[in-house]
Amino acid sequence: MTLLARNTNPQTFCRQPPTHVHGALLYGSDVEQVSIYADLLAQAICPDRQDPFLIEQIYGHQLKDDPSLLPQVMASRPLMGGRRLIWLREIGDSHAAGIVSILDYAGADTFLLIAAPELKKTSALYKAFETATHLMVIACYEQEGAALNTTLLGWLKAEKLTLDADGMAALRDTASHGLQQARQAVEKLALYAGGAASLTGAEVRECLHLAHHDGMDDLAYAWLAGQAAKALQARAAQADMPAPALVRTTQNLLLRIMHAKTLLAEGKDRKVAAKMLKPPLFFKDENRFYALVQKLSWQDLQRWSGVLLALDTSVKRQHILDELVFEQAMLTPLAV
Repeated sequence: MTLLARNTNPQTFCRQPPTHVHGALLYGSDVEQVSIYADLLAQAICPDRQDPFLIEQIYGHQLKDDPSLLPQVMASRPLMGGRRLIWLREIGDSHAAGIVSILDYAGADTFLLIAAPELKKTSALYKAFETATHLMVIACYEQEGAALNTTLLGWLKAEKLTLDADGMAALRDTASHGLQQARQAVEKLALYAGGAASLTGAEVRECLHLAHHDGMDDLAYAWLAGQAAKALQARAAQADMPAPALVRTTQNLLLRIMHAKTLLAEGKDRKVAAKMLKPPLFFKDENRFYALVQKLSWQDLQRWSGVLLALDTSVKRQHILDELVFEQAMLTPLAV
């Protein structure tokens, strides 16, 4: 049985996966949690996220268009050696047969990471992972109460941070907007503290104020809509609009667009899909959100994902984001 044990913290597993585990299936209704744990696993397996020889990301629509793609990728080996990460994203039950057929390729030099938020336990893919001794299944469902506290405390411990009761309450408030928001809040606190620290509620609230600027969502929408110059002009006219926060807000929006496209492709209507997103889509944002869902192809989304990942990686490595690099990335035309 390779379902992650209930008493095992998923963060602990994802940060240091056991050497005998050569693949992981992340599934469940909490898309943000799937994304967070996938990111932690990817970082553990392949610290250099920009190495094209060691990391390969493949989306579900690519597997549908080219059934031979995955066997070819899994059978190949990197020229310079090293452990490879094959990261499958936006996977559903329709991809199960093709993936199950290549599971034996996962081994000491190739880790297979599958993000399949909507997958059911009845899927052949789930059953194959559940019974394999070298593969792991991690369930990702909405957290609350003690489970949420455990997750938040795990992130804080990794950053060597402690919060007083008021500070924890403020951090839990961010989780009401989605687990990804809480994750980014912890990263923000780590940058604010600059090392091991104990923070009060007042310090936490002062720091996190920057991460929830009212105009941040508007700039993210403008950027993805191809209105980068307009977004930069609006950002220059407003205070407290840090580049790293805008990058992460845009990443969150991109993730929700991907999820919405998958739901629509499965036959869900717009209203149902809007309610299934985490956090749910506000009515006032529906028109501009679905305009982007329609405008951006999967190829466009992949390119955006690469641009934003490069910027986010720069922040995590250097703890800052050069303004010139940021503006050049914003103004680089993509296929939108």
